[in-house]
Amino acid sequence: MKIRGYTCKQVAVDGVRIPLYPHQAAMLNEWDKRDALLLVTKTSSGKTRASALPVLKNFESAVFVYPTNALIQDQARAIRELMVDENISFREWTPQDATEKLGWKNIYSSRLMPRYSRRLLEHGVW
Repeated sequence: MKIRGYTCKQVAVDGVRIPLYPHQAAMLNEWDKRDALLLVTKTSSGKTRASALPVLKNFESAVFVYPTNALIQDQARAIRELMVDENISFREWTPQDATEKLGWKNIYSSRLMPRYSRRLLEHGVW
């Protein structure tokens, strides 16, 4: 990735299968040390990976909010790819899937569920 003539080299991080940019590694390393983190960087610099990776690695839940359906779909794809890269199993529910499988009505979200979250759902915790 190049930022105004400066090239950011990717780094290896223990416990992560893929190389990360410095801002992604910093988010992961600082995740448990801070109450809140704000990442501001240019388009296509890996913000989704920077914010999703700590959530996935720490077995946490999160809500990702995006302004358009197209962006939601793109970011869901990016998170799916991250989960595959990190060998995290998941299943994806869309409103239609949830209604068909669970009989719920008026579900307006899409959720990527790592296998450990699925266990919480199955035990009524989610």
